[in-house]
Amino acid sequence: TNLGKAMALIDNGQNTFAVFDISDATVEAAQMLKQNNISAEEYESIKQSADINASGNISKAEAEDYLNNSNYSQSQRYAMLKALVPQLKDKNNPYY
Repeated sequence: TNLGKAMALIDNGQNTFAVFDISDATVEAAQMLKQNNISAEEYESIKQSADINASGNISKAEAEDYLNNSNYSQSQRYAMLKALVPQLKDKNNPYY
């Protein structure tokens, strides 16, 4: 995924992502996940587990249900929800 690519590029010290066709929002999500010690593999696993209806897209309700039943910290939940539901505004993120 682009998020996984962004995280790998960040690991390698990359700071220009447009060449790789990775959006600013994806880079921001990748940086937040890394700051919260969540790996790309862990993100993909959570994304798959949270997708209750197997649509390939995670709704806010699906993500919240998964995260509320997890052992993640408040800041990790915030970062995960932001990554899982990128169009969600901070004011609608219950972990903000």
